[in-house]
Amino acid sequence: MCGIAGIINHHQPEPEPAVAGMVKVMRHRGPDDEGFFSDERACLGMCRLAIRDLSGGKQPMSTPDGRYHLVYNGECYGIAGLRQQLEDKGASFRTRSDTEVVLQAYAHLGPEGLNSLNGMFAFAIWDSQEQELFLARDRMGIKPLCYSFSKERFLFASTLNGLQAHPDFHGSIDPEAVELYLSTGFIPAPYTIFKEARKLPPGHWARIGKGGMEIRRWWEFPLPRGEERLTDAEEACDRIAGIIKEAATIRLESDRPVGLCLSGGIDSGLLASALQDSGTEAFTVGFAEKGYDESGMAARVTKHLEMKHHILSDCHISVEEDFDKVLEHYDEPNNDSSAMAVYNLARLLHQHVVVELNGLGGDEAFGGYLRYIGGRWAPYARYLPGLGLLPGILGPDEIKSSWKSRLARFGEAVGEAGKALSSLHLPGELWPLACYLQMLNPSEATIDRRLRRPEFLRQLGGFRAIHAFAPHFQESAGCSLLTRLNHLDCKTVLPGDYLVKEDRMTMAHSVEGRVPLLDHRIIKLGFSLSDPLRIKGLRTKRMLRLLASKQLPEGVADAPKHGFSIPEAAWLRGPLAGKLQESLFENHARVYEYVAAATVKQVLREHLDGRANHSRLLWTLFSLETWLRNRKKEGVKG
Repeated sequence: MCGIAGIINHHQPEPEPAVAGMVKVMRHRGPDDEGFFSDERACLGMCRLAIRDLSGGKQPMSTPDGRYHLVYNGECYGIAGLRQQLEDKGASFRTRSDTEVVLQAYAHLGPEGLNSLNGMFAFAIWDSQEQELFLARDRMGIKPLCYSFSKERFLFASTLNGLQAHPDFHGSIDPEAVELYLSTGFIPAPYTIFKEARKLPPGHWARIGKGGMEIRRWWEFPLPRGEERLTDAEEACDRIAGIIKEAATIRLESDRPVGLCLSGGIDSGLLASALQDSGTEAFTVGFAEKGYDESGMAARVTKHLEMKHHILSDCHISVEEDFDKVLEHYDEPNNDSSAMAVYNLARLLHQHVVVELNGLGGDEAFGGYLRYIGGRWAPYARYLPGLGLLPGILGPDEIKSSWKSRLARFGEAVGEAGKALSSLHLPGELWPLACYLQMLNPSEATIDRRLRRPEFLRQLGGFRAIHAFAPHFQESAGCSLLTRLNHLDCKTVLPGDYLVKEDRMTMAHSVEGRVPLLDHRIIKLGFSLSDPLRIKGLRTKRMLRLLASKQLPEGVADAPKHGFSIPEAAWLRGPLAGKLQESLFENHARVYEYVAAATVKQVLREHLDGRANHSRLLWTLFSLETWLRNRKKEGVKG
């Protein structure tokens, strides 16, 4: 893994120290080495976490003729076949690294070479002959890449923190990005928190030259229609087992220690089964908080598979201190509280391994989230207006059981979806999308209606989150509703939230996280399954559960989804309560540029008094306020 950065100056050479400053703030991403390349128009820089060909994989890397120059963040797997193909075309290799294979693939195949790469990557190649910069990002958006384009120069970096380190980057807050964050808890591509910066979307490349900037999609998401669906459960199960084993095995390629991050769930358990004969050791974090520790189930899995297992039981989260550290590593607001757990897991893993495999991605392709069940019922539930009364009937969140809480949330989503579409003059075909977004929303509907300041709404000029999500939803028109919701998650929540968390929190401790279940072949296979093979009734992720029943101990396949989470409601009333009140009770809090102080303070009192559980919204606002304050303290322009 690495941090990459660069500048293309349209008028004069860019001094190398400017890029060195961009690289410096990302040094935790690559503590082992750094390097720079510059000519009269371009300057590239990177910091390296050495994983493969430790001595030979130095960057920036150039072709022997000096035409192409690469900085690369990521890993590509199973490269032997592609390397041979390139040698047949005349390429000569000086290293064993996948970095050089990526460079030669572009030199000999151009953008088409991306289709031959299997892995996670974001890279930049400067063509000194044509005076063009080529950027590319992997299919699923596992590795980050952002940029800023002006008349004077083009900047790119792995993270927004890298862009902000350039002395001429003027980052003004984008109101639309704030609205997306308030509505979902994250900021999806291509948006960033800054007007002047954008993320390159997953599966896209960009070319920047004298004629301007061109962006194209290079990978089309696999969206099979009815006649292409796989319907036989046993055949599906066998195919899934084979591809998971292959995807996991090739991701063991490393010259540094590799381990498996094992929870007590299905996804990482299936990876353990696939790797049981490889000698890979498993690691599980043990949490002191009751209800959040899965080490017991993980131990059952490793005993069953006769796999060496380490329980990292010394995970004692320093809540106040770690809250600030986690937000420092997020380069824009994010409300995913489980980042606290991932941050501490990576800290402990770093003492044992440099590379970790984990089970992220199984839910999106195989139908693992309960919101998919609700989303599928949304078109029918719209004719049952009584569902909108469920939140009031079932009572406050604090006293609901898990299923009652979810049912109330679904009822609220159904009740609000029609109102949202009507007020925005949007077509009824977006009803499932409106329900989906309401279920993502950190606010309850009654609070959300009075959360935003009128001045902020005028800034937005009618923009709402649904306008950013609708194009992805419409891409999958003609597919089943379940497929459309799976696809929507893969385009938005997965790369915009879950993979950002995975990347930032592991990189914070210089650990490389690999995600075998996001191998594009697994994604294609998952999306080829008929709806009943993914979800039937209230049973989610059917094929992975069937496979788990064959490979893992009894009870794992049927265990309820646990999730890697923290007790955010209790922490906001306990160790974080003081900082929370200090932040949000202050009338001059920066967040009150966007949200109504009276509404927020009422929500805060209800939560602290135990009358309601508003933890999702409060974590969202607390994180935004802390990010805004830290940004001002650091003196970032804007």
